[in-house]
Amino acid sequence: MTDDTSAPEPSSAEAPVAPHAASAAAWPAPRPRPRWRQWQWWRRVLRGKPGAVLAAAVAGVLLGAGTMAWQTGAPPFFDEDACWGTLSEDDLEALPLGSEKIRAQELSPGDGVEVSGECRLTGDRYGRADWAVTFRVHTPGGDYGSEPNDWHEKFLASDMAPLGGELLGMTSPARAWLTLPQSCASGSSAGSDPPPTIVDVDTGGSGRYSGPEDDEMRRVLGRAVTRVANGTMDRLGCDGRFEDPGELPALTQAQDSRPEALCGIEGLNTPSSADEQLVLERRSGGGGPIRSCDLGYSDYDIDDVHLITVEHPGLARSLTHAVRGSGTRIESDDGDGTLGSARAAFEASCQTGPVVFMLSQGSVQLKPATARALFSEYVAAEAKRIGCGPLKMEIPAIG
Repeated sequence: MTDDTSAPEPSSAEAPVAPHAASAAAWPAPRPRPRWRQWQWWRRVLRGKPGAVLAAAVAGVLLGAGTMAWQTGAPPFFDEDACWGTLSEDDLEALPLGSEKIRAQELSPGDGVEVSGECRLTGDRYGRADWAVTFRVHTPGGDYGSEPNDWHEKFLASDMAPLGGELLGMTSPARAWLTLPQSCASGSSAGSDPPPTIVDVDTGGSGRYSGPEDDEMRRVLGRAVTRVANGTMDRLGCDGRFEDPGELPALTQAQDSRPEALCGIEGLNTPSSADEQLVLERRSGGGGPIRSCDLGYSDYDIDDVHLITVEHPGLARSLTHAVRGSGTRIESDDGDGTLGSARAAFEASCQTGPVVFMLSQGSVQLKPATARALFSEYVAAEAKRIGCGPLKMEIPAIG
């Protein structure tokens, strides 16, 4: 059920839609410019016969008063799934929105120039939006230059688990993402080799999890992002649909690091120039398109150093902005990269295509010489592991 009091006023070119045709007219044809659509879900009212009677009565009053509610494309008293027709009431109930009253604001994919869209769900309490879950359709590292550079830090973190099967995506208790087929959507110009268009969901969580509730939330978010991806493909006129994710790998846990084998990589250790040892780590598990490891200087935090290897060629292209970002150039016949104050990235040309290695730092940053040594050792060890070595690269001394 919806309440369209906050919906946009229809243009004069839109003809009124009869009540009996409201269901068929629920989603208007894509417009040349993006159009935000907003409504409110009154889930408690719709439960049971009393709610249905109330809804019918109020609908009759509105129609009798000649209201234009039926012209907005979001009729107020018909069951209509959120996020361009993808999330049912049961799906909404499983999301961490903390309220019986949920508001949805969406920009449908396909309405604008590039393949992008957004659906923001908020749980209202006392007139405030206290909880929020946001779904996006976008292309990290695409041509339009509107994407933030930290997508990989949230969505390629060590708490992410692969969705498995044919699903190129990952999920955690706070976030999930899934790539659309290359034939369906592209965030770049024709004739190029673009990064994939991705559907993701973010609850705003911090990423420190271990309990059974968190395991369940991984499944909830993985299932939800898959259904929104299916709805996105439907909106774009693409064939095929994804199945819901199957069994997920076990939750990853933080553990004490081994000084001589950080992130489980033999020979990778905290450089002698470091002021402190990296004592805690969490590694991604279950295989998947990336290998990720978060490290910390204390026994309660793993936000200090983030190491990732992205072997999937499409995802690697999503990180081109980091590889070619500002910083000291990494010279190599085997690839290209940069070393900055908070991030280092190197893209190698391997037998399977481009592979990206990255090091990101939190608020407590390594000394330049330490970051240089750690990144060099990490790239060499990982390239050997995946059969892309030996790599020869030279990072000029800085600082």
